[in-house]
Amino acid sequence: MNPKTKLLFAFLGIFVLGIFSGWGLATFYRPFFMSPPPAPEAMQNDFESFLGKRLNLTPDQQEKLKPIAADFAEKVEASRQQSITQLQQVADGIDSRIAEILTPEQKPALDELRQQRERDFKKYGSPFGPPSQPPR
Repeated sequence: MNPKTKLLFAFLGIFVLGIFSGWGLATFYRPFFMSPPPAPEAMQNDFESFLGKRLNLTPDQQEKLKPIAADFAEKVEASRQQSITQLQQVADGIDSRIAEILTPEQKPALDELRQQRERDFKKYGSPFGPPSQPPR
């Protein structure tokens, strides 16, 4: 086999390994980034558990931590809801601007996209629909 052919196979092998490595990493990490946010109660429990273990809290300290963790979870959830509301307002404003440039025949398609976005918000917590592969 001549050197150019060997070099071509080497590059092709590296390319194929890169594809499989990228696919494998994306599959493994997808649940961490594409899963819905945890419920406030779960967030509170995780917060308490994490700090309890990392700070080696006494049982008395763990009891005192509970209202702090509940406040944390409540504020994070309120912030998430506020962000969703703001994103929906931005999207509605953009829809209005887009509607101005559409013909009457095109506007039903925009309405369908808007309805799909609202369904996706309710179902996935994102206006962009489901992840390409459901979380495991």
